[in-house]
Amino acid sequence: MQLTKKNSLTWSLLISVFLSCYQTQGICLDEQLLSVAKQRFQKQDFLGSEKCLRLIMNSKTFHRESIQDQAFIVNKLALCLDQQDKLKEGIVLHERALALLRQNRISSESEFLMVENNLANAYAKAKLFDKCIPLMLSNLERRKRVYGQDSIQLAVSYNNLGSAFQDFGKYQAAETNYLAALRIIQNTTGNKNDRFYSTLQNLADLYRQLGRYDDQLIIAKKMVKNAEESHTKNSVLYADSLDSLGSALKCNGKLAESIAAFKEAVSLKTRLLGESSNSVADSLNNLACSYLENGDIQLAIQPLEKSVRIFSELNGSTSKRALNAKKNLEQAIAAGKRKGKVIK
Repeated sequence: MQLTKKNSLTWSLLISVFLSCYQTQGICLDEQLLSVAKQRFQKQDFLGSEKCLRLIMNSKTFHRESIQDQAFIVNKLALCLDQQDKLKEGIVLHERALALLRQNRISSESEFLMVENNLANAYAKAKLFDKCIPLMLSNLERRKRVYGQDSIQLAVSYNNLGSAFQDFGKYQAAETNYLAALRIIQNTTGNKNDRFYSTLQNLADLYRQLGRYDDQLIIAKKMVKNAEESHTKNSVLYADSLDSLGSALKCNGKLAESIAAFKEAVSLKTRLLGESSNSVADSLNNLACSYLENGDIQLAIQPLEKSVRIFSELNGSTSKRALNAKKNLEQAIAAGKRKGKVIK
């Protein structure tokens, strides 16, 4: 079920039914709720997933669950909050999940490393670099001891370190870590997989930020080829690669080609994911920005309005994504008025 205006009432009724069962009948619905929460999360409906997970945590049966299961649910809720930019509470929950795993002697090392990595990423998103970088470096060393020096698991740490260093303005360190991740991925699993693609995406964004637009375009074209060979053109990954290509073309002043790439990405994602998806809204926002740079203000309004609606429904109206899209929409409307154009 896609969460749109049409079915948002249905979703509210579903939550009401769950609440009624808990409060009046005492029926344990944790398993059903968790299943719905996972489905909502997979569809990038983080607000809907959050509601289900909170119901589970507030139920009478939650504390009867194993510590391991409690840690899983707490961590999942923290990830939902991260996606909605509710970082303060998200960090508290990540720390709580990690503390639960420390209590549980049967927790595997891989579980602990995963939750610790999630906490480090939350610190990075909150710009807490004094906490983020040391924790990521510690996580990397633990992965080396557990998995070995050449394990694909190390690529996760190098990629995350690259992202954190980039956000911190340490661009040389960021590039070094991204390239280290790419080398490990190529040597272990080859270059036709999602890990290789996501690291290329980060590297392309770094080159964009540094103004190395030629390098950005080279990487973007490599991403399109990689996505086509590993997932075919009828895939979300291929659509994502078109977004990266559109961004690189835009930075290189090739606006007509950029608009074409973004339009293809919107069309493909809408067909594969439905209209109500964060990924679709991202592409709509990108398309609108290229329209604006090309002077096509009227064409930019509709995709911006759609992206604002989708981001607000799935992440909340105060999320970073929703606020950025609103800002872009307001700027487009203001630009149209300055030029004396009627905004429909």
